[in-house]
Amino acid sequence: MRKFLGLMERPEKYGVLVVDDSAVMRRMITMLIEKDPKLWVMGTAANGQEALDQLVELQPDLVTMDIEMPVLDGLTTLSQLMIHYPIPVIMLSSYTDEGSSPALTALSKGAADFFHKDTLFQFPHNEQVEEEFLLRCHAAIEAKPFWKKLEQDELTNREFKLLLEFMTGCLVGENTVHEELNRTMRLLNGIYASVIKVNGQFTFMDFKGELLYRFGKSSQSFVGQPIDRVFQPENASVLNEQFQRAWESDRCISFEMEWKKACFLLVLRPLRVNGVVKELIGVCFEVTDQKRMEEKVHFLLNHDQLTGLPNRNQLHDEMDRVITLYDRFAVMYFNFDHFKLINDSIGHQKSDSLLQLFSRRLKRITDDKTMIIRAGTDEFICIIGDASAEITYQKAQNLLDTIRTPVMLDGQEIHMTASIGISQYPGDHRDKEMLIRYAHMAMNIAKGDGGNRLQFYEPRFHEQIHRKMDIESRLRKAIERKEFLLHFQPILNGRDRIITGLECLIRWQSPELGRVSPAEFIPIAEETGLIHSIGEWVLLEACRQNKRWQNEGLPKIPIAVNLSTQQFNDGKIIERIENILNETGLAAEYLVIEITESMTMNKHHALTLLRNLKKLGVSIAIDDFGTGYSSLSYLSELPIDKLKIDQSFVKGMDLHNVNASIVNTIITMAENLNLQVIAEGVETEEECRLLLQYGCMTMQGYMFGHPMESGAVSELLALEQLV
Repeated sequence: MRKFLGLMERPEKYGVLVVDDSAVMRRMITMLIEKDPKLWVMGTAANGQEALDQLVELQPDLVTMDIEMPVLDGLTTLSQLMIHYPIPVIMLSSYTDEGSSPALTALSKGAADFFHKDTLFQFPHNEQVEEEFLLRCHAAIEAKPFWKKLEQDELTNREFKLLLEFMTGCLVGENTVHEELNRTMRLLNGIYASVIKVNGQFTFMDFKGELLYRFGKSSQSFVGQPIDRVFQPENASVLNEQFQRAWESDRCISFEMEWKKACFLLVLRPLRVNGVVKELIGVCFEVTDQKRMEEKVHFLLNHDQLTGLPNRNQLHDEMDRVITLYDRFAVMYFNFDHFKLINDSIGHQKSDSLLQLFSRRLKRITDDKTMIIRAGTDEFICIIGDASAEITYQKAQNLLDTIRTPVMLDGQEIHMTASIGISQYPGDHRDKEMLIRYAHMAMNIAKGDGGNRLQFYEPRFHEQIHRKMDIESRLRKAIERKEFLLHFQPILNGRDRIITGLECLIRWQSPELGRVSPAEFIPIAEETGLIHSIGEWVLLEACRQNKRWQNEGLPKIPIAVNLSTQQFNDGKIIERIENILNETGLAAEYLVIEITESMTMNKHHALTLLRNLKKLGVSIAIDDFGTGYSSLSYLSELPIDKLKIDQSFVKGMDLHNVNASIVNTIITMAENLNLQVIAEGVETEEECRLLLQYGCMTMQGYMFGHPMESGAVSELLALEQLV
């Protein structure tokens, strides 16, 4: 098939040209690219001019290019490159976000992809992000044959038209040449025609070629006939218009038209006698295959290959269209909640299938006024023409309901939710870029409020976004500045009130921001990848503190540490925990690793990791049980020791029979599976009494103690020794 398309076979390695004004960054990108055995960096350039100079000589398969560069910046270079050397380009930047104007401009100019340097080169290294970048490099290269094919087709069409113009020139010349060209026309399966005007109508004087027989026609059916008698009205109208244009011209004209479901290229040359046009000489060849390839390439350039949805290249055109047609429209920016967690849990291949399934649903809610564009991995932009606030709200609610409907994937029921941000034209802004930015801002607010909701843009959001950016900036320095501290909440036996364990909880006291809630900074740490270093610090300090208490002669009790999804999917987490236990000297039996239900969605990965954790000797607890979608029968297959009932079921269980019934059921089934049950969020004596009645002995909550600093824990444990 590749030979049939005229494409070269795949090389053993693909060459990459790295363009960046920073020598350090060029080296970092080179080292990352050469981690892939199928890629090699064949050259580097410090600016766009150097890149253009090297392109002809190196002929790389891919270019990675910075946007901000001296001499010749990335966007200007991209424009020239697409005109003269069409080739896949991935744009990189430290200062430009994925949805910003320069990024969208780069994509509209023909860039294959865009990546933020801070995401790519975060500390510590994020192997998943690096893997995604390399995969996207391959995806861009795979598109190269279509770029080259398009380039070749355009060149071929230009040469073809020149050839046809030459042939028509020859056809009006010497008879011997005329006869030779007629023979060539037969070989090339083309059509030759001679046209004159009779009573003001264009009439064929000659019409021949092998191509006629394909349509069951003969020369006799055309010769002597006016155009209107041998062609359908729509084709006759086009031909009459073009023939008249050629008749009035002093040079060749060319045009394309469809006939009998095929596409043809026609060239007409006027034949003048004493300055007066007496005849038109024309040649015609079929170009259906070339047109189909052009259409395919155009589709690929403007649609997402995974989902088939329009891509960002269509975003500005669609906004221009609705601005022209309507006096108002809405922009909905949305993405799936916790998609990265799901992706990490079920794997990239299944995640792609999941995106395809949901994209089919999204396509069903589009119409002539509504277009949905895939803007990123799990990000989408919906443009709704002629939409009032009420219509937009209803469409957004329908979208949320569509996404909430569970999907079955390989026998597994997966529940998804989304966060939607909305901006409106012209109420919020008249600038397209600002409308996209405002919708994205509103989406982040919706996600920060828990997700699974929609949010219209409000001017006050700017302050919240600046707050988030401020937190992210200061969070990067918080560990080295020793701004984090640990608090510990007691876990007790509800009957005798003896402490049987502790859960450690991180707190952040920023000199500039004051006390920052974990609910505010943990999601930001997860988004930026800082959760790896923060999580490792928590593990180290918790183990170190527990060992310190034991060295002081206080009771030996286990300490529980929450593991983030990113840590759970980190291939080196077992090694890190083992090193921390060795470094602190804490026996593994006094460490409890807490995970959530959602982390176990990828059963194979979860089983492997949990078994390796058990080999270390640590205990494993499922935290916040009941808020996910797993069942106790499913959890019975996992090597876990403890089950923590989420506080949302415990709180007020004495007042809500449904909650009490759920808690009782969980406790009964967990006991049958030999799992220790811990009730979270116990605040009243009545809740404690019911839990004891149901058979749950171990509890945690404000009734027994708020999270406290290590000194207060020391005093509490010392008092227990005296009892």
